[in-house]
Amino acid sequence: MRGRFIFTLLLAACSVIPAGAQFFDASSAEGPVSITAPWRFHPGDDPRWASPNFDDSQWPLLRMDRSWSAQGYSGHTGYAWYRIRLQVRASKVPLALGLDWIANSAEIYADGQKIAEMGQMQPEPDWRTHLPGSNVVVSLPPSVYGRTIELAIRTWQTPRTGPRFGAGSAALPRLGTAEVIREQHNLSIAESLLSFLPDLILIVAAVVIGLSAFGLFVLRPRATEYAWAGLYLFGEAFIRGFDFFRQAHPMSTAGAAFVLESMRGVTMVCSLFLVWGFMRAKADRVLRLGILLALCMPLAWFLVIGGIATVAKVYILRASLDLSIGLLIFVRLLREARRDNRDAQVFLVPFLLYAVMDALRFIRGALYNAGLFSTEKGLELYRGAYFTITWDRVGFLLSYLAIGAVLVRRFTQSAQQEQRLATEMESAKEVQEQLVPAELPALEHFHIEAAFRPAAEVGGDFYQVFRRFDGSALIAMGDVSGKGLRAAMTGVLAIGALRALAAEHLSPGALLMRLNREMTGSQNGGFITCLCALVTPEGTVVMANAGHLAPYRKGDEVASDCGLPLGLIGDAEYAEVRIFLAPGETLTFLSDGVVEARNPEGELFGFERTREISGRSAEAIAEAARMFGQEDDITVLTLSFAPAGVLHA
Repeated sequence: MRGRFIFTLLLAACSVIPAGAQFFDASSAEGPVSITAPWRFHPGDDPRWASPNFDDSQWPLLRMDRSWSAQGYSGHTGYAWYRIRLQVRASKVPLALGLDWIANSAEIYADGQKIAEMGQMQPEPDWRTHLPGSNVVVSLPPSVYGRTIELAIRTWQTPRTGPRFGAGSAALPRLGTAEVIREQHNLSIAESLLSFLPDLILIVAAVVIGLSAFGLFVLRPRATEYAWAGLYLFGEAFIRGFDFFRQAHPMSTAGAAFVLESMRGVTMVCSLFLVWGFMRAKADRVLRLGILLALCMPLAWFLVIGGIATVAKVYILRASLDLSIGLLIFVRLLREARRDNRDAQVFLVPFLLYAVMDALRFIRGALYNAGLFSTEKGLELYRGAYFTITWDRVGFLLSYLAIGAVLVRRFTQSAQQEQRLATEMESAKEVQEQLVPAELPALEHFHIEAAFRPAAEVGGDFYQVFRRFDGSALIAMGDVSGKGLRAAMTGVLAIGALRALAAEHLSPGALLMRLNREMTGSQNGGFITCLCALVTPEGTVVMANAGHLAPYRKGDEVASDCGLPLGLIGDAEYAEVRIFLAPGETLTFLSDGVVEARNPEGELFGFERTREISGRSAEAIAEAARMFGQEDDITVLTLSFAPAGVLHA
């Protein structure tokens, strides 16, 4: 009877415990213990597989720390289940499991009850990112302490990544006190974050050099290549930072990848404009082709998001796009480097290495996601305990440093050029003082006022007043064709000749004839307009005109014969005209910068407006033309006849 009773108990126990169930005893360990036993595994999905009473004895055994590809399930996607019977130790403190991410998402069950979720399984499974090697702390309910439980894990792998080599692999689960498991979890996260150290260095380098580029752009807004350099580097920093952020904060991989690839496309466009800008190359078909290829980068991910293509296929497409754009940039840089463009020579090797290494990175990623390669990391240059340096990151860093080197070189050249310009401008100011003297000689019988507004730092307009011993004065106003320092230097030559001729007491017509012969052949195709007027203490004015605007008197132009400008024909002659000023009358001389002032709508200041304001002061006339819309040098000189009898009346 006693033997029969024991046999009956054994049969009852067998009916409760499924035959052949996989078992791991974790009750005897004092500290955290890794579950080293293989698990029962089955692809597919059935809610009954979470039940502790389900018979899984026919399921094959798989190791958790090896991928599906390495254990006969290459290319598996969708749902799969892991099961194991686990003897939990008795404990007075909270216990927990430390589980790595096994697939894209997972649910954890204990005796048929869901106790945790990794990623998103409900209402629909989602492909979410996570830190490599990161784990989830699963608290065990106190009701299971000291008992044998059925632990089941329901996993889901997106078809987009199949047949990914590493799918289904994870670090061995750990069972221990909740405090210790959380410490291990935090340590795992810290080590994973430390693996991003090379990327952090890249981010810092990109931000620092990018800020420098933006700073130079603020100083020189016309140098748009600085802005493109800053945008490119900030885009690179965003890509690295966003990749880090989405790993630390799991999110939808499909959406995050599309955002990331969109940013890559924009950044690649910036790199194209950067290179073309620094090379001072015009936009051409090669640039437009590169932009078109760059804009295809985010579009390629629509194939993944829409389930049309796998990640492996899209990675091959991305590698092709990267390599094609890199070759376009390399050809442009090589062409400019052969022309001794120093910037191109600095960019050439780093940008080529960047393109090739980035393409290889995507090719390795494609092979990994196709199950043909054991890792998707780039070619390793250094492997340490916590982080790895790959050649693609070296290529990225060298390209950033190359941009920084070119910025330093450009800045140094600009500083030297500014120093030269400052010296030239100092000389130009001295030249300008000769063309438009700050102080005019005092004349006993006349009141003279002058105003000058150069269109550039140095203008080509000039005026001079030469006082004679008999109380008369010779006034000359002119305009050299062209602008800037070159025109000013030509004006200085004319002033030198004019001073020498003025000392001979020639009449205005004779003076212009002699001055014309002096200037002919020395203008390099340019010319000078000039108006000479000799005024006497009695108010007589004798004028000769070489292509200059006629002066104004009482709101009207003074009729005069206008001869050819100086420097065109050596034997030109200049007729003289004589007028008489009454006491208090004003004669207004001005350059064509007044009548040729143009407002934003394209309307000229014109002769009518000039006539209307010709009776105002020189400052008022010059300022009115400048406010209307200055395009050329503006010079105004007014001569008021005020004989001694009038002044003392």
